[in-house]
Amino acid sequence: MRRAKVKDYVWAQRYSHKGVDPDVAAKELDRIADDAGGVVKVRAVVEASRGAKAPLHPLFEWSDKDAAEAHRRQQARDILQSLIVVYEGAGGQTVEVPYVVSYTPKPEQGEPAQKERSYIPISDVRNDKTLREAIVERAWEELLAWEARYEHLAEFLNVRKAIRKTRKEVDA
Repeated sequence: MRRAKVKDYVWAQRYSHKGVDPDVAAKELDRIADDAGGVVKVRAVVEASRGAKAPLHPLFEWSDKDAAEAHRRQQARDILQSLIVVYEGAGGQTVEVPYVVSYTPKPEQGEPAQKERSYIPISDVRNDKTLREAIVERAWEELLAWEARYEHLAEFLNVRKAIRKTRKEVDA
């Protein structure tokens, strides 16, 4: 499969890469994709990384006890993100919203950033003006990041225009 010319690889700021060079990781993931006909499957990445000398080995938790605990934390996230609240909206229509929103407050000047994501029940967000404003601002940041990530796709031109138009209306 022909891939676009890449300028560079870097790790996302939030990811603990444990010293693995992003170029090495990309090369290994490309190899795994090539071996599987151009797709990367999670199971294949794990299998290719089991050996202690495998390039991606350090990125995994190989202690079964620690990995099991991390898996349970992920299951808790899945539970929180999967519960839906059903409200009766205007005109008797049913409105479904997540039970929680993911929220990690921005640190105050000089304070360390929180490493663990927090979740807040949507009912609390709806009833707290300051919290709601913070969630809306973060949503805008995420939406603008999405826009930047897909700006090269002409298929989303109208979506990008709608985002900009809506932002101008909200800011007015």
